[in-house]
Order: sequence, then structure tokens, then C-alpha cells
Amino acid sequence: MARGPFGLKLVGRYDERHYAGADAAADAWRRDAQAEVRGNIRKLGLALAFRLEEGRDAYEDGGRTAVAAKAEYPVLKRLKLYALYQQCVEHHGTGLISEDNTLGVVGAEIKIIKQYLT
Repeated sequence: MARGPFGLKLVGRYDERHYAGADAAADAWRRDAQAEVRGNIRKLGLALAFRLEEGRDAYEDGGRTAVAAKAEYPVLKRLKLYALYQQCVEHHGTGLISEDNTLGVVGAEIKIIKQYLT
């Protein structure tokens, strides 16, 4: 994928899932849309994202909107440290999707070579 001005990359995603219930009234669907801008400052990777989640019924299933920021730094060839913060800026309804999903994460990602797994 080509990079835009300042080496930034724009990524968009859309996902819609349908679930069949015992009858037509129990059928459900869930829609997720996300836009993300990624870039690098030397070895430091940065990303800003916007995400929208909606259920079939805006009141019963609910929905929420969140923004997030992530930074990651490769320490070694197979070790990357990262920090992420996600803030729910709007949520509505009474279903599971209507819950506030604000969170902060600090972690490490390790790439394991296949030969060590056997």
C-alpha cells in the first residue's frame, strides 16, 4: 500500500455480521466501521483510530463510538513494546454493545519462531 504525505497510511475497515435465531424476530446483526491513520517517527510507530459499532436495534442492542491512540517500539527483531489508550466518546442503548469500552493497555509482542514450537 502506498503511503501518503508525511509517510502516513490511511486504513479503513467495515464488517457486518448476521446471526440467525430460532425465528425471524431473534435474527440479529452487528456492524463495525473503523478508520485509522498510521505513521512512523524513526522506529516509533504511531496510530490514531476512530471506531463505530452498532447493533440491529439502536435502543435494544445499542451502539458506541470510540477513538484510540497507539504507540509501538521495536526493541529487538522479535520483540515490540506498545501502549494503547481507547476512549468511548458516545454510547447508547441497553445491550452489550452499549457498554463503555474505555481502556488503557501496555504490553509486549513477541514473535515466536516455528522451529521452537515443535
